[in-house]
Amino acid sequence: DAGRDAPRVVRCTLRMGHEQAQPSAAAEQQREGAASGDEAARQHQGFRVDPSPAAAPWKTCTSSLQPTPNNFVRGALWSPDGACLLAHADDNCYRLFDMPLQGEDSAQEQGVLDCALKIREGDGIYDCQWYPCMQAADPATCCFLSAAKSHPVHLFDAVSGNLRCSYRTYDQADELAPIHSLSFNSDGSLLVCGGKNKLTFFNTCRPGRDHVGSIGTWSKGTKEGQRGIISCITFPSYVAASPSIFAAGSFDGRACLYDSLTHEPLFVLEHGATGVTHMRFSACGNYIFTGARRDDRILCWDIRSVTSNGVSGSSSEGTQVACIYSLARSSASTNQRIFFDIEPTGAHLVSGGQDGGVRWYELQTGTQVAAQELSADCLSSVSINPVMPLLAW
Repeated sequence: DAGRDAPRVVRCTLRMGHEQAQPSAAAEQQREGAASGDEAARQHQGFRVDPSPAAAPWKTCTSSLQPTPNNFVRGALWSPDGACLLAHADDNCYRLFDMPLQGEDSAQEQGVLDCALKIREGDGIYDCQWYPCMQAADPATCCFLSAAKSHPVHLFDAVSGNLRCSYRTYDQADELAPIHSLSFNSDGSLLVCGGKNKLTFFNTCRPGRDHVGSIGTWSKGTKEGQRGIISCITFPSYVAASPSIFAAGSFDGRACLYDSLTHEPLFVLEHGATGVTHMRFSACGNYIFTGARRDDRILCWDIRSVTSNGVSGSSSEGTQVACIYSLARSSASTNQRIFFDIEPTGAHLVSGGQDGGVRWYELQTGTQVAAQELSADCLSSVSINPVMPLLAW
């Protein structure tokens, strides 16, 4: 959109202390004052990507990631209201960073966001997601899901750091089954958990082991579906566009669309790679983007375009889902998850890469419009703030 303001990519170093942090006073004031803020000021400003963005004099600082000398951030995710940033690191800990209040410019001047809360998981973290209706003004909605190795799904309180409840899945031997991916639906009433050859549905308000349904993703008899671990799950954010449809990717290189009401598979998308690691619906909900490990493409699929002679995706009836275009990125020789994100206006997609660069794509034409090197190492995670023109990586 050429009429929007130029993008403002702000880099803030996350200072990750090793001591148990308590909710900051600024965080409490922000949650109390968010309800009385100007709603117009909270609307997303959008981005206009300049192919040659001016270099900004970024400020940097060092941080000590004790007690693990080789600790590093594995992922970062903005909250749905844009008030705080959730990061998880290789030391199996979540750290919460609050945006500074208006008038508090010390963090902006120093380029530092202090850790407001630290939550330790029991083992390696597989996936996490904010409650989609989260608002800082309502502490009851400030929570997020966590999937960790050899543990049930945990729902943590983002204000106190306490564990609210757990969701458990079991295998045929009545042993705890690991969950590798998870997602809320658009309104947060349903939780979908992905394991090995299985999807399990939970009512969010009914924790425990009593699920409301499940789907077997692989049939040994017909050899159809998704085989292996379900690596990622995503729902469309636009509630009016088929809110019951969701997509799940697996390490066999396939992505499949399901109906959460009927628990029926709809279409299988053949990405043709070693394993789908990340997916996102477009803002309108009519397109889905899939990325895979050891693959330098992000594929765009039109889920409305179903033909009888395509070759990209298929369903049990033999119909096909069309692949519109592919976006080139640097991820052909790494098994790391390279995440990407779509701005709320739906105009651009941003992705990291193994070369340490971030790339912007215009989604209407599928062309790259900007690129910038931000790190000397692999840049695996990017997240766009939903209400402010800020990019976390």
